[in-house]
Amino acid sequence: MPFDFDSVSVLLVFGAAWLMLFVLFLAHPGISFGLVIVVSNLVPIEFMPLTTSPRMGPTRIIILTYLMAVAIRVLLANRWNLKPLWQIPWGTAAIYAGFLLISLSQSIDRRASVLFLIDQVSVAGLFFCAFYLLRDARERQTINIFIVVCTFVVSALAMLEFVRGATIFGDLFFDGDINLDNVRMGIERVRSTFFHPIALGSYINLVLPTLLVTRLRSSGATQATLDIVIIMAVLAQFLTVSRVPWLLLVMEVVYVFMIVRAEDSLSIRSINARAVLIGTLILAVFYFFAKLDLVNQGSSEYYRIALTNAVFDSLSGTRWFFGHGPGTFHLADIRAHFDGHDHVLTAPDLHYVRVLADTGLLGLSAFILLIICNVRSGLQALVVTRGPARGEAAASFAAIVGFICVNFTVSMFYITPLVLLYVIHVANLMRLADPEAVAALEATPRVHSRSPA
Repeated sequence: MPFDFDSVSVLLVFGAAWLMLFVLFLAHPGISFGLVIVVSNLVPIEFMPLTTSPRMGPTRIIILTYLMAVAIRVLLANRWNLKPLWQIPWGTAAIYAGFLLISLSQSIDRRASVLFLIDQVSVAGLFFCAFYLLRDARERQTINIFIVVCTFVVSALAMLEFVRGATIFGDLFFDGDINLDNVRMGIERVRSTFFHPIALGSYINLVLPTLLVTRLRSSGATQATLDIVIIMAVLAQFLTVSRVPWLLLVMEVVYVFMIVRAEDSLSIRSINARAVLIGTLILAVFYFFAKLDLVNQGSSEYYRIALTNAVFDSLSGTRWFFGHGPGTFHLADIRAHFDGHDHVLTAPDLHYVRVLADTGLLGLSAFILLIICNVRSGLQALVVTRGPARGEAAASFAAIVGFICVNFTVSMFYITPLVLLYVIHVANLMRLADPEAVAALEATPRVHSRSPA
């Protein structure tokens, strides 16, 4: 009998469970934040039937409960450490928030837009949690352990799914298995706990660089554990048969090794120039062998062209500036004619075009400016760090750049588990870009065998 998440009893069960999380946070912030990461990635809310409004599943209950606990702890604190906040681009964030509110006032469905904005506020709250927790070495180590455990479980479920030919969550959430029925290159694609194989690929691209860097500076049982998890994650990535995540994973790994193996005296500008050259060569080889088809209207590549044209056609007058409203892409009746049929487009497989449809040119400009600020923090972290800290910065920088790039073919910035990992990397880069935090990190003795991360 599948679970019915509309029933009051299930919500009460989750409410009771996360009351325990509420109490746990007061004593162990790092552990509770790690649990949020694990549960948000392992509870497959995307498998529930799609609706036009955001779905109120256990992940949202978990996150909101956690943020309530954070708010109470902050209010009860004897003193607030506000000094690190200077690193946050408050002006850009304020501009983006302002444009979202203006777009809300013009929304075609204000209820959907308000629910979407609640999600955005939740993500911002999680960013601030990561921003402060990662500055404590013990909490940072705890969070990394949870990410290792989560990656192990996600990868194991992906391989089990490949063996069974169906995801195990079909038995749990529906009246039968969810059959994959998604074959590419003769391989049944897996998605583990995510709604699509490319989402699983994006998850692996977000975590693998950090796992790799941690493995390179570990030894003994820790190194062996990380070897197993990394091999499982790479195999799960292969089974997604998602070409862009494959490509980006190769680029991320190459970049991390270039940084880790480079001498501290070698400038980041020089390393990045070489990385761009190597990345261009990898991209050229990928384009040659992937045989991308931008002409055939039945191809997945052409869909992005049709999507872009359809969004342009849907905008007129002030909609070009404010869009249809935050979170309203599925309600905007965006239509296109291709492959001999009329289509109502519901898959926004190019995130930046989706942002344009939702919030117009103003919102898209502010969103891109925020991304530029994130990349800038990464470059600053690479410049000011040395030794192990630079390797850590390279891992987070590679992860966020890879995630930014994959969103040219999908829309993942609004998938809570994935954007949570993204903001963790951004918070980590801001920490590493802070000279005082870097000095504290370099003064901390390295530990090899007490934990897997």
